[in-house]
Amino acid sequence: MNTQEGTLRVRTTDTTLIQKVMLVGVEELETGEQVLVAGSRDEDGTITARSIQPPRAVTFPGASPP
Repeated sequence: MNTQEGTLRVRTTDTTLIQKVMLVGVEELETGEQVLVAGSRDEDGTITARSIQPPRAVTFPGASPP
């Protein structure tokens, strides 16, 4: 894998979780589904979404859960 610092070797195992993000339409979201919304709030309180993503469930060693 190439990074700004140079080449990085990554080892995977049978239990390595690999996720890819794919673009979907708003019609693919389900009522009650938890998402993270980034955008600007209008005067009436409505948020104009710049992006909508699933919540991040990534944890790192030594990190406290959210």
